[in-house]
Amino acid sequence: MSKPISGAEEAIGFYYELGLAITAWAEVELMLCWVAMMAFPKSQHETFYRAFFSIDAFYNKIKVAERLYKAKYKSKQHTDIWITLRNQLERLSLLRNQLAHCPAERFEHGKPGRRLAIVWRAREPTKIKQRIPKAPSDSLCIKEIIHAREQFEAIAIDLQFLYYTLKNRRKPPKAFVLRVAGVRDSDLVARRTRAILSTPFGLHPVPKTPSLV
Repeated sequence: MSKPISGAEEAIGFYYELGLAITAWAEVELMLCWVAMMAFPKSQHETFYRAFFSIDAFYNKIKVAERLYKAKYKSKQHTDIWITLRNQLERLSLLRNQLAHCPAERFEHGKPGRRLAIVWRAREPTKIKQRIPKAPSDSLCIKEIIHAREQFEAIAIDLQFLYYTLKNRRKPPKAFVLRVAGVRDSDLVARRTRAILSTPFGLHPVPKTPSLV
C-alpha cells in the first residue's frame, strides 16, 4: 500500500484532474456536433460546425441536435438510442457546470483526498460549527473529479460511435452506453498523482481526435 497522498501532491493532482475533466467535456460537445451534422450534406458540414459552436448554452445545443436528429432518423431504434444519450448528456451537463462554475475550497485538516473540494455556491451554512471543517458530502474532491472525467470520456465515445454508425448508414445497436464504476481506491489516486509528477512537466500523450472525413 502506498503512502497517503500529501497536501502538496493532492493540490497538484486536484487541479490537474480538474483540467482534464473540463477538457474532456469539450470532446463531448464536439461529438454532439458531429451527430447533429449528419442531418446536412458534407458540403455544409463546416458551415454547420461554425453555427453550432456559436450557440452559447449547452442546453440549447442539445435541443438543436435533437431536432435535427429526430427530423432525419425516425425509427424507434434510433429514437430510443437518442433518448438514452440525451438523458445522460443532461445529467452530466449539471456535473460539468459544477466543475466549471463552483469555487474550490481548501480543508487543511481534511482526510487525504478530501483537502480540496469543489463546493456548491448555494450551500447553506451548517447550524453546528465543525471543530475540524470537512468537505461537504455533495462536494467534488479529486476522486469525484476523476470519475466525472471518466463519465465525460464515456459519453463522448458513445456519441462518436453513434456518429460512425449513422455515417455508415447502419442501424444503431439496442444499447451501447458505456458505464464507468468510479474511483474508490485512495491508494490508486496517490499512485496516479505521483506518476504525473514523475513525468517531465507532468505531460502525457494526448489521443488524437479523428478527422471528420
